Order: sequence, then structure tokens, then C-alpha cells
Amino acid sequence: MKKLFITLMVLVGLSLTLVGAMATGNDDAWDFVGKLAGKTPEEIIELRGQGFHMGQIALDADKLDEFKVYMTERRTEILEQRVSDGFLTQAEADALKVEMEARQADCTGDGTNQGFGGMRMGGNGGFGGQGRRGNR
Repeated sequence: MKKLFITLMVLVGLSLTLVGAMATGNDDAWDFVGKLAGKTPEEIIELRGQGFHMGQIALDADKLDEFKVYMTERRTEILEQRVSDGFLTQAEADALKVEMEARQADCTGDGTNQGFGGMRMGGNGGFGGQGRRGNR
């Protein structure tokens, strides 16, 4: 029982580390999705203010696959930097990458895989699947 508890605590800690890592530099991702969707920076600011998230914008522009590739590459680079900086071991980063890729594979762009349980990687979300739906 104690071993299970320790394992769960390590996973929670790694997940929180990943959330913090992914929240850094989110403006680059917003710029990317704006360009991908053919939106001006002003339009992106307006959509963000209305509660839209990057996945929705990419989905609406029929560019979700390209967006998912970009985000996977971006998150992988962040994990590699965290290992290089000594914040994570390679084994921890590898475990987080496997989890991240599984969640990314489930991403539908509709906001249902957000929050702590969905490992939301952005900076403007919360805990517990608080994605927005139906605001397109």
C-alpha cells in the first residue's frame, strides 16, 4: 500500500511539473495557431477573450493535425530543456512524454480533454476538465 501511495505521489508531482513546464512561453503557440488558422493577432486576442482555446481555433480552421504535431514538438523541446536544466531526470521526462503523447492522441480540439485530469498544457486553464464547449 505504501509503495502504491509513493508511486501515485511521484506521478502527481511529475504531472504538476509538466503543467508548469508547458505553461511557459504560451504566446508562441498562440502565434502559431493564429498563423495556422489565418487569423490576425487582433482576432486571436478577441477569440481568447471570448474563451476560445488553441485547439478550437485549429479545429475550426481544419488544421488540428498540424497543430497537434506542433504542440507535441514544442512540449518535447520543453521537456528536453527541463532535463538539461536538471529539473527532471531523463526517466521522468520519458514518462511524461509517454503520458503527453497519449493525451495528445485523444485530443479532439473541442476542449473536452482539459484540466488537470486531461493534462492541459496551456497557461489559461484550470483543474478538472473546464474546457469550453459550444462557443463557436
